[in-house]
Amino acid sequence: MTPQRILVTGGLLLIFLGICYGLIHAGFIVTPLREARVERMQLALDYTNRNEMERAFGYLKEASDIQLLWERNMDAHTHITIFGFQSLLFASILPNINLAQRLLLILSWLLVLGGLLLPTGVVLEALGFEKPGFLMALLGGGWIFLATFGFLAGAVRGLFRAK
Repeated sequence: MTPQRILVTGGLLLIFLGICYGLIHAGFIVTPLREARVERMQLALDYTNRNEMERAFGYLKEASDIQLLWERNMDAHTHITIFGFQSLLFASILPNINLAQRLLLILSWLLVLGGLLLPTGVVLEALGFEKPGFLMALLGGGWIFLATFGFLAGAVRGLFRAK
């Protein structure tokens, strides 16, 4: 497989997965999370009115945790889609990147696989698998960083190559 095919196919796959995850999030996750958050906030207000601050604080903490879960799910949807577009961007400028073919293959795989790992890790963290989720997101983010840096270095080298 060529670097361009990896980037185009992987980029389209990431965009498709981002859209699917967004549909699942919007269709099945947002409403129950919103309702649970509002319920916890209402309970916190009720217990505040009864001057039971410790219980009120507990419900506010639960509402905050629900909000974090909601945001992490949205982050995963957004990130996976952005990494798909980033893959397509690099595929479109590949002829201007002055790197060895083998290095281009490695960078292409790092970008696409990192684009899958980082959002998956974010979701796992939000679901309570904090350590494995964090490590997965960190690994994916590191791969994306390396790939982006490599493509950038190759593009800068491409500016100065003889025509």
